[in-house]
Amino acid sequence: MINETMAGFENILAAIEKGRVVFQFPSLVDSRYTVATVSEKDYVERKELIFLVRLLFVRMLKVRRLMQRGEVPTEIFDIEFLDKILKNFKPYDVQDCSYYNAILQNLFFAVLANPKDSLHPRMFAKEIGRRGAKTSFRYSSMFALPEEAIVALFDSVDVEVDPIFECLDTEISQTGKKCHRDGFSREPRASQRARISNSLFFYEGEDGKGLIPLLKNIVLTDDAYAELIERVLKIGEGHDSWYYEQALKEEIYNVNKNGETENGK
Repeated sequence: MINETMAGFENILAAIEKGRVVFQFPSLVDSRYTVATVSEKDYVERKELIFLVRLLFVRMLKVRRLMQRGEVPTEIFDIEFLDKILKNFKPYDVQDCSYYNAILQNLFFAVLANPKDSLHPRMFAKEIGRRGAKTSFRYSSMFALPEEAIVALFDSVDVEVDPIFECLDTEISQTGKKCHRDGFSREPRASQRARISNSLFFYEGEDGKGLIPLLKNIVLTDDAYAELIERVLKIGEGHDSWYYEQALKEEIYNVNKNGETENGK
């Protein structure tokens, strides 16, 4: 199971690198965020791409683990359900990126990074100028249901804050500029909002699987989960990030502290 999952991850990375799917983030389209000199542009962009791919894989593994525990609704992996709540949902389309924006970004940043007992209530962002509210829901126009119904869908999710789901849009890049690194924005410009093809998540064919069919039915034991986290770190080996390493160390530490695994395995 672990080897098959990792092979699937590598296949998805290859599809991203070959441009077969949309994988667009502000820090990849606007070099001002990450590149200090023109000579380092290719290296830094490659490093940033690997960082973002690793981060997506780990976040999705975490979501699958929370689903397995009954802490995140399994319906958000179900195409028939998504067709009812998203407008004109096209699960296998390369250009349609509504799943990542409307479902996953809201889950990551407005729910999993924002516990029910926090000072910031779960709600859709209203004030156009309030750019710092990175725990508010976004993209109401992508949903076929009222805002209240979407918030209610996630209302049962009540887990401890996990650093892996922290929105990185307030991070400062090496150039000293604020960077919309996660691209969780109501502003549709490529320099502001991230976009990932629906097909990256739902594709299923002879040449590979998207993230949802790859993860939907796997059973993540404690050992398998910890090993997958460690092996994802080796994807694109040599391209590391201080923040990412720290977040994963915290994740593995929390598993060990709860007595579920030993030595991160």
